[in-house]
Amino acid sequence: AETPDGEKMKIFIIGGSGTLGQELTRRLYHIAEKIVIFSRDEAKQAAMREVFPEGPPGPMRYRIGDVRDGNRTIYAMRDCDTVIHAAAMKRIDTCESEVYECLKTNIEGTANVAQSCNALGIKNATFISTDKACDPISAYGCAKAFVEHLWIQSNNYGSCRFNALRYGNV
Repeated sequence: AETPDGEKMKIFIIGGSGTLGQELTRRLYHIAEKIVIFSRDEAKQAAMREVFPEGPPGPMRYRIGDVRDGNRTIYAMRDCDTVIHAAAMKRIDTCESEVYECLKTNIEGTANVAQSCNALGIKNATFISTDKACDPISAYGCAKAFVEHLWIQSNNYGSCRFNALRYGNV
């Protein structure tokens, strides 16, 4: 994983202790200069440390935090050049019963991440959306559909290149 300048990437994975974050870590571990796992699940981070020990000299760093906290997000993201945003409230039943919490995490949290990327001069940022954002009928799908627009529009506010992917059920 190299930047266009040929340098090894410094990657910040939000929701990095989740299933997708762990798989990305497995694939990037030997080719990235630095991988920062940012999540609010300290138990999953502890389990990841058993497989991917914290460096230096290795690339791994672990940071507890929540995208709802913009100051913590920007502080933890420092010294990275690439962001992968895979954190979200994902359980459809929970998002339906806790719509306000879904909004705070999935929309406000993602806005914090986008603003942090532009403020820090991050080069590339990828948002992981869902197939449920296409023709959404749930609070989760609606939130993700809205955030896809917010994320892509963030290209208008700085030098960071924002990309969005839809990740289907696996």
